[in-house]
Amino acid sequence: MTFCTECLIAVSHSQDFLNAVCNRIIWIMADKKVMKRYSGNYARFVEITDADSTVQMRAYEKQQMDIAKLDDFIRKNSANKATYKSAQSKQKVLDKIMDEVRPRYPFVFSFPLIDLDKTRSTIDTENHFCFHTAR
Repeated sequence: MTFCTECLIAVSHSQDFLNAVCNRIIWIMADKKVMKRYSGNYARFVEITDADSTVQMRAYEKQQMDIAKLDDFIRKNSANKATYKSAQSKQKVLDKIMDEVRPRYPFVFSFPLIDLDKTRSTIDTENHFCFHTAR
């Protein structure tokens, strides 16, 4: 649908269809209130998101190991008078990490939905589908 000059939302379970008609994909992650834009077809989108997921998982696992080490150090050393200040310093580092972990919602998005029951489709001479709201 490279002829489209405006945004078109396509919902399909067919990866072949999506690969054929999509050249940009916007992934709406409602739980995180984030939209991410990807260039390329659906197969490229899957490839990129799988790679991103792997990188995020490795970073998450490393972060969890760091948190566990800091927590262990704080637990062992906060009662000892000689290492109390060091434990307090580590607690500040841990608090900062935990603050960064909490989700931040930079924006809220919404878009109008089209009731397809109230639309009619027409096909132009080049077999392009165009949807018009019925009056």
